Amino acid sequence: MINETLIDTPPQLWRTSELVDNARRYVDGADERTPDRLFLALNTLTLVLARTGRAAQASELLDRGILAADRLMREDADAIRFAVECVINHADLLRYSGQPRPAIALLREVHELSSGRQPGREEILGVDLVRGRDASPAVIGGAMFMLRLRSRISLLKTLVAVGDEAEALVSARSAAEDSRDGGGPLLDAALDYVAALDHDAPAAAPGPHPATAVEVCQLIRAQARTGRQILPVEEFDASVDRVVEGTTMHNPRTPILWRVAHARAAGLDRHVEQHVASMGDACVAAGDKRLHERALLFAGREAGEARALFPDPRPDPGELDALARAFARCVDQLDAPLAPAV
Repeated sequence: MINETLIDTPPQLWRTSELVDNARRYVDGADERTPDRLFLALNTLTLVLARTGRAAQASELLDRGILAADRLMREDADAIRFAVECVINHADLLRYSGQPRPAIALLREVHELSSGRQPGREEILGVDLVRGRDASPAVIGGAMFMLRLRSRISLLKTLVAVGDEAEALVSARSAAEDSRDGGGPLLDAALDYVAALDHDAPAAAPGPHPATAVEVCQLIRAQARTGRQILPVEEFDASVDRVVEGTTMHNPRTPILWRVAHARAAGLDRHVEQHVASMGDACVAAGDKRLHERALLFAGREAGEARALFPDPRPDPGELDALARAFARCVDQLDAPLAPAV
């Protein structure tokens, strides 16, 4: 079972208090009340609500966001960018609330739409797609790219989460083929999932020494699948160093994750513990709880071990409810002209 991707991704550094503060600053007027600020606060507040067991409340707030975006679209079709982000976030909420199958169904719909296979579709989750077609090409292109990327990667994660590895493998192969010409994060993630899930693939590594980040991930996956060490630790470490030197990393701590996973796949427990300790020190210094959790999973440990190192007190329930109500009123009142797209 694949728990997490090995692919280098940007760090997620916000703590719950910071996520809540986006909405609090908007409600208090500390931040300029622009649509960009409002929808940023909407997306982070709904994430906090979902994390604290309020997925239904978060979903209702996202629905209000779609209505607000619809009001903006009557004046400027470029507001479609806000509406479609609410749609993809709905799928994440379904996963948070323990409804992976509805999430999978919605992700498939989103992918079909963003891939251009439903040109005549008029709406999705209440988003007026007809009005949105008048948006500028740059906005439409950006919105569809975001939907396509997030829907495909989220679909892979969710299929694996429900244990449907065969379908996840089919989806990963399709995503890799669709994105092979353009490259980018979807191709990287898809190839990583293929390497993790294809148990019938040849045991050979992609090359004697991995030369790219994707090849590093593929070698680790092949080693884990076959149960044998393909590359000695010293040679693997040297390959990782060369990849890092020639690559602009999204997260400078990702190479430690690779070393953890490689050592675990090779059965080198002492190296695993050394790298996990290094990861803990680096992630605590950076506030990077998410990557530390991934390293723990690849080390065969519980992700919850990271919590003691990253204190993240949850907001007071009464205060959070009051903030959500106040912010919902702000969403309902939104009808100002759009700020320039960012």
